[in-house]
Amino acid sequence: MLSGAWLIVMCLELINSSVEKAFDLIDKNFRDEIKAGKDMLSSAIFFAICFNIIL
Repeated sequence: MLSGAWLIVMCLELINSSVEKAFDLIDKNFRDEIKAGKDMLSSAIFFAICFNIIL
């Protein structure tokens, strides 16, 4: 169960990296919407890590 929980964190990290690359392809300039999307993905990973620490 613990291994599966950490595997979810790794999957979220891969999703985060791929979506950030896609955002960079959409627009290289600074935009608040893109920054907000990247921040939300990073916070999802943070919450998954916190969940695993509590678990």
